Amino acid sequence: MDAGRPVAPDDLEEGVWGDDRPRAGRHTIATHVFRLRGLGLDIATRGDAYVLETPTDVDALDRLIAEARAAEERDDVPAAVASAREALALWRGRPLPELDNLPDAGVVRARLEDGVEDLRERLLSQELQIRPAAELTTSARGLVDGHPYRERRWELLMLTLYRAGRQADALDAFAECRRLLLDDLGLDPGPSLRRMQQAILSQDPSLEAPGQVPSPLDRDGRAGTGEASVLATPPRPPRVPGVSTRLIGRAGEQRDLADLWSRARLGTLLGPPGAGKTRLALEVARHDPGPVWYVSLDQIAEPQSVAGAILDVVDPSSDRGRRRARGRCGAAGPRRL
Repeated sequence: MDAGRPVAPDDLEEGVWGDDRPRAGRHTIATHVFRLRGLGLDIATRGDAYVLETPTDVDALDRLIAEARAAEERDDVPAAVASAREALALWRGRPLPELDNLPDAGVVRARLEDGVEDLRERLLSQELQIRPAAELTTSARGLVDGHPYRERRWELLMLTLYRAGRQADALDAFAECRRLLLDDLGLDPGPSLRRMQQAILSQDPSLEAPGQVPSPLDRDGRAGTGEASVLATPPRPPRVPGVSTRLIGRAGEQRDLADLWSRARLGTLLGPPGAGKTRLALEVARHDPGPVWYVSLDQIAEPQSVAGAILDVVDPSSDRGRRRARGRCGAAGPRRL
């Protein structure tokens, strides 16, 4: 647990025996250190303390997790996947099982387990960019089964199923997660998970795998290779929530709003609750020629979260990291959305 740092014999005795230390505890510790050195461990002595200088698998795990995250930050997907797989290959289950009586071991255990579970999610997110989704559905379901209360895993499962051509199964996964959270915890799915459901319902183009053009033809009319960027795809019909009834009236307001959107990048509808502001906006958006995303902000608690909510809808497969967000915003900035 303290590899690379001096550890006093008193701390070792407390870790081994707690408050019930034997009279010959110090001698017993020294004997064990002598035997460990004989097995090849590099244990140095600094003053009255011992230092384990042999690199441990925990050191390797931390290094590989850091490498995976750094590669992810610079959008090097193959390197991120390779480091993540190498890190997970070191995992042998619950760490430090022999030290359940030691509170400090519980802290270390929790840190390692949380880091590994986060890495599993990051690995699936990265693999979705370079592997067919149909090959990853079993992995995605396994992640959910292992930790069913981690909503990010349900998002990844839904995205994996959708990209595998299983839209109905993706929506069933949302319903399953919602029942689980309500029955066990009395909670509704969070905003990010609800936005994923919304994007799937509207078949949002941003759900397509990065670098793949949903159309089977390229710009020359030949079979496409899927190399173009999603943000570079031609405009698609708007994707907004569906409605079961026809809008009656509001013809003048529809013309005014359509004219406003042709001249400005931001328009605001004002009116009392229930006046039909959202319905009017959706009706106009449905007939807009450019790509349209619908972002619900009614569950956003902090104004600072608005940008993240937009990114969740426009690019739900993103890890919402700062570099990725800046790249997406920079690419989308000059376009009409």
